[in-house]
Amino acid sequence: MLLESLSWIVFSSSNALCYDQLTSYGSQVRPNLVARDKENGDNALGDILTKQSSRKRQRDNSGEDRATPVRESNNGEPSEVALGKRKLKNIEGDEDEGGDVESDDQNGNDVPASSNNDLEGLEDGENIEIDLKSIADELQRVPKVEWKVGNVNVTERFRRYQEEMLKKAKSESLTYKNIYEVLALSSIIVLCWPCPYPVFTNREWLEITKTNPYTVSEPPLPPEISLQLCDATRRHLTGEDAYLDGGKSGLSRTIARLFNDLYDGLPVVAPLKMSEDEHCYMFLHPITRPFFLGPQKEYNLLLNRATAGSKRRPDFACVVDNVPILASEIKPLGYTPLQQRKDNLKVQLQARKSINQQLLTKGGPGEAALFINMGALMESFFMDLKYDGLYRSWPFLTTRLVIDKTTIPLAEFAISHAMALEERVGRIAENYKYRSNNFTPPTQMIFMRELPDSPQLKLLLQ
Repeated sequence: MLLESLSWIVFSSSNALCYDQLTSYGSQVRPNLVARDKENGDNALGDILTKQSSRKRQRDNSGEDRATPVRESNNGEPSEVALGKRKLKNIEGDEDEGGDVESDDQNGNDVPASSNNDLEGLEDGENIEIDLKSIADELQRVPKVEWKVGNVNVTERFRRYQEEMLKKAKSESLTYKNIYEVLALSSIIVLCWPCPYPVFTNREWLEITKTNPYTVSEPPLPPEISLQLCDATRRHLTGEDAYLDGGKSGLSRTIARLFNDLYDGLPVVAPLKMSEDEHCYMFLHPITRPFFLGPQKEYNLLLNRATAGSKRRPDFACVVDNVPILASEIKPLGYTPLQQRKDNLKVQLQARKSINQQLLTKGGPGEAALFINMGALMESFFMDLKYDGLYRSWPFLTTRLVIDKTTIPLAEFAISHAMALEERVGRIAENYKYRSNNFTPPTQMIFMRELPDSPQLKLLLQ
């Protein structure tokens, strides 16, 4: 203990001595440094003033300031975007040599750095106008067939929620942030976790969601193919050759070709932002093409083409007799929250519309699939109409895309998702395709509801 105390005293004394020496040295050197900095500062200030005067003469001669248009808003005042441009150009002559301070959008067009966020914020807060009277009239109808799970009358509870949202829409109005509220007023209940509806307890919601008829009970891929993909992942992590050799079965060869094509095009690390075409070509199409393309499919695959009765172009759709059985929306890496909300709303409404088209043209089956790919996240749902005024949107699978070499271990899940989704879609397409146009109207037809009259919702669908 005595030795430790002596050591600490010696260490402290040494530090004090060093500090005194540094202080003494600093007092001698500081005047010289101050004089040198003042001289350099005077020279630098002179250079800056000379450059600013030269830039000002150039602008005066070229008329650059006069060429900058200032757009006016509705009240005659300059718009915020226009003022932002003017301010960026007039900050002490600090423009870049290439022009104004701007950023490029995904299409390669020059836009002010803040304009995209400003416009998205304005659109995100846009009120969704809905014909509330027609919804109120629909809620007055007594349901013919109610959905009950155990002691919970789901139809009655959901109607209570719809009535509450109707009052909210009258007093506060709805925006694109109120996706579940808008869907509820369109008679769509989304059975996802966590529960988006406060009229159900967590225990009740758990019992309700357990009745999901689209639950995957067995892995889509055979064990031997899963083992091959796991081996490829281990070889990749150890720096070895990760390519697969096709086995004896046709599915094994398909998975090997799919994995190798995907692996070839992957970057080492995914970019933060890219175009939708690049996203689909590199990440999504390699895992969907082998399952959704083929001459023996009961549906037509449409890529970025409008379906019947709509001018909008879903990113890809499985269509039978001009009726989409599967609708999808895709956004690449770097998507915005507003794009995600609008696409989720759009694809749910498209599935609802598809069910109505099926029932009106062939009397069934009254089921539709929807696929949403937001960046790396893939989600799929199936919607049905088994009860009066209740379009049930059931979660099917949620996985992630392989977007670079670091996410190779996710390949099996992404491939399984595409394979299982196509199998279900194929069964619904076959059911609808071979139905007769001459049919006895089923009971389901009285379950249908008209889409509420809304310019925003109509714009999303057509």
